Amino acid sequence: MSRSTEHIIRGLLLLLCFMNGYRALSQCSPGSTIRVGTTCTCNSCTDVTVMSLESYTGTGLNDEWIPSWHTESLKAGAIAYRSYGAYHIDNPYNGTYDLANTTCKQVWSASSSAACISAAAATAGQVLTVGTGGPIARSEYSAETNNQGCGDGFTGCSSCSSSPWPCISDPVCAGKAPAGHWRGMCQWGSQRWAQDGQTYTWIINHYYNPAGIYLCAGTPGCTPATGNDYCFGPPAPQVLTVTGGCASVNGTTCGATPSVTSGSGCSSSHTNGNVPDVWYSFTATAPGQTIVVNSGANFDAVVELYGTACGSLLLPCANATGTGGQESLTWTSAVPGNTYFIRVYDYNENANVAMTGGTTFNICVSTSPWAGIDIVDSQTETLTVYPNPASDNFDIHCINNIAAVKVISITGIELPCTLHRLSEKHVRVATVNTPVGIYLLEVTSDDGNIYYKKLLIAH
Repeated sequence: MSRSTEHIIRGLLLLLCFMNGYRALSQCSPGSTIRVGTTCTCNSCTDVTVMSLESYTGTGLNDEWIPSWHTESLKAGAIAYRSYGAYHIDNPYNGTYDLANTTCKQVWSASSSAACISAAAATAGQVLTVGTGGPIARSEYSAETNNQGCGDGFTGCSSCSSSPWPCISDPVCAGKAPAGHWRGMCQWGSQRWAQDGQTYTWIINHYYNPAGIYLCAGTPGCTPATGNDYCFGPPAPQVLTVTGGCASVNGTTCGATPSVTSGSGCSSSHTNGNVPDVWYSFTATAPGQTIVVNSGANFDAVVELYGTACGSLLLPCANATGTGGQESLTWTSAVPGNTYFIRVYDYNENANVAMTGGTTFNICVSTSPWAGIDIVDSQTETLTVYPNPASDNFDIHCINNIAAVKVISITGIELPCTLHRLSEKHVRVATVNTPVGIYLLEVTSDDGNIYYKKLLIAH
């Protein structure tokens, strides 16, 4: 088939689509050949190079991405690069060439990089579409999309009158100066997410799904693996088994949708009033039950405990630490045999990214080692701890002489620590490399009295 005949047929198909109410054609098989304008001034070119779309992607990716970057970033870049080219096959600049090889469209040169060719081969044929199975998307991207209109730590510009893009929580780019426009994928962001362990599909979904653009299959990038997206179900919230230690299971808000707005005590525990969440349930085995959630990279967990699914909070929510930290709730009035419900969501989540959610976490429920303990929750003359939150060191001052100090995790494990005695009643405790989280501080005086206080480690 000649090139002109191919374009005539393509034009007829698009006209047929138009005449049938703008029904989108599925474009999971993009045009195989692309005409690239060369020797150009912006979009005006005097020469044309014809090649396969895959060759164009493999040889051109190094002109837009840095070849030394992480392979997952390069794969994400290959999909965006290929999709942009495929879009212009369907929407050519003119009758001679589909797009120019300049920054006015997408840079391409005959030079190549082995890493970029490999990334293109690993994603061969994968393109982005508008909606589920719609036409190929004009997959834009730019160097740094941070703080372009949605605030620091966010990409996009939902308020921009010209080509708005949804606000997307993008903490890996916080503090970075914007470079380029605000639409589509942040190129440096793709590298940072890849370095943090995210896959190219996650990166693609993160930046494009909020704008209704998907990988060619047309499905959301991910869903909660256990189906625990909603408090009532179906399917029902994932059941956790209460153990003496902390038998953690992995969780994610990826693909989750909002269930309820936060209840009393949690009104300021997120940046948006309607956030994607996931749900768990457990059957209490004792009056003291402790929930522990360890946030994964780029996740800042908020944890809530309910007596009934979607009901009222039993405790103020846990939101003491930041990204990558540990959150915990201890319920000392549980009724053995009763079922309780746990809601987990990301503090930094934005409702516009409900399709991609946050990142990952793990969760467990254990019999609380704190049950029945009278914890000193405020500074008193009896026991003073400072600073609290602490980092690597903190001081303890007791009204009585201090005989021993223990730092106990919420699952009952005693952590190693070093004591430097400044006086009989004043010690300095070193807890270098202690994970971020909430701990129980046990101080024994030389007269046999034991005092307890909650300690927050926040490096």
